[in-house]
Amino acid sequence: MRPVTSPTDCPSAPATASAARARLDDPDEVEDHLPQCRGVLVHDSLPLYNGYPHARHRLCGAHLARELTAAAEDHPVQRWPAQIRWALAELNKHPVKARESGLTEIPPERARIYLESFHRG
Repeated sequence: MRPVTSPTDCPSAPATASAARARLDDPDEVEDHLPQCRGVLVHDSLPLYNGYPHARHRLCGAHLARELTAAAEDHPVQRWPAQIRWALAELNKHPVKARESGLTEIPPERARIYLESFHRG
């Protein structure tokens, strides 16, 4: 799945991802564009996004990392926040490595340990 960046996902949205991000920072633009979206919305989980049932929702990785940092600070004896954050950071490196190797996908054996650590914390 990919973030909404295409006019086919969001028919009234700008044609480029950077233009979409710039315009969708304005609350009035959000009201104009998001109701038509059928793709994946990657966001910070603010309640305003709950009103778009046709889109699939994913939490932004940077926001997830911040939440994991806060969880580690709030629960210093727990290992899971650091483990999940480590796995997320490692998983973020693999698309670049795959592309540099001429691959069209991340080989499952390369991602397995990170996915298991991420899901099991």
